[in-house]
Amino acid sequence: MFAGHAEDNANEQVAIKIFKEGTEDAAKTEYNAARTLTQHGYRHVVPIHAVGRNSDGRRCIVMARAEYDLRQYINISGGLEITATEQRAIKHQVVRDICNGLTEIDGARADLKPANVLSHKHVWKLADIGAIGFTPEYRAPELWRHELPSMETYDYALGCIIYDLLEG
Repeated sequence: MFAGHAEDNANEQVAIKIFKEGTEDAAKTEYNAARTLTQHGYRHVVPIHAVGRNSDGRRCIVMARAEYDLRQYINISGGLEITATEQRAIKHQVVRDICNGLTEIDGARADLKPANVLSHKHVWKLADIGAIGFTPEYRAPELWRHELPSMETYDYALGCIIYDLLEG
């Protein structure tokens, strides 16, 4: 759950993710991953500025605010007045940036779906690193069998995203 936005010390907008009550176990995993990410300057992962607890004691993550997500881009891209060549170039860049992000997180869990691929400073970046859940439409068969995720899990989700990009 996102609770509005603020600005950091560099006057950049940030988003604040506050975890719902009753989701402590799931929140802890994502929170711990976010705490680790604050120590890295990954180019293809949404920057995490801080982790902590809000005044109600719920875990929260302060991250860079993105311009838009891939789901929004897919929904509007058909209405954009750009050439087919430009659309192909953008789609190639999206896939390249997602692959680079997956390489950077090196096996960390992520809920890979268009809503978690964010455009930030003209680069597509991954969000929700450490998330335990996987969105059903992008969930690989092994996860339905309650097996642990692997890189193939993310290959499957990436394939679904590529299909979304191609078909809109």
